[in-house]
Amino acid sequence: LPIDASSTAQVFPEGYTQVEYIQSSGTQYIDTGFKPGGNTKVVIDFYAYNQSTSQQSVFGGGTNKTGGLFSLLTGTSTSSLQADYDTTQSLANINNTISELDLTKRVVISMSNELVINSSFVTSVDIKTFTSTQNMYLFANNNGGTLQLPSSLYLYSCRIYDNNTLVRNFIPCKNIAGTVGLYDATNGVFYQNAGSGSFTAGPDVTYKDG
Repeated sequence: LPIDASSTAQVFPEGYTQVEYIQSSGTQYIDTGFKPGGNTKVVIDFYAYNQSTSQQSVFGGGTNKTGGLFSLLTGTSTSSLQADYDTTQSLANINNTISELDLTKRVVISMSNELVINSSFVTSVDIKTFTSTQNMYLFANNNGGTLQLPSSLYLYSCRIYDNNTLVRNFIPCKNIAGTVGLYDATNGVFYQNAGSGSFTAGPDVTYKDG
């Protein structure tokens, strides 16, 4: 990550256009259709362009305070996160500063039972055995079926692994109708906004021959 445009030029159906990112305004989100669990890993490349002291959900799915959580939210500053793996804040506390983190800039975060920020290891816990009862959302958290803390983000890419198998490979794009969303190159499925309003597309990605 980030995704090399030259390696993805052929994965889209005819008429689709890859873009550098898709931008949410705080009302859009993606339902990934995937229920995370103890062997899930998410690698996400994003920029929280409107982050201050208020929490925003980058992704997540579960039911708060009952276990089986897998969610990532911004914290109470631009150097803190809330990272829930099975239980609330097990990987990162909303009020604790993380030296590797600066949410005023684009960041790549890998989260499983380990938290890694821009290739720097932060912390880990023992692998747990659980499966969420809720689908994971991107740009928001799915808290027991309720949309929680939708975010204002630029999303450049997101990969979801289940037991080391790539199950979602989300690439920002516009479909043939011009709708902005994410194309899953693993399964050949286009995911569009499940909320209100519309995502905004970043600049088109151009490919070089050869």
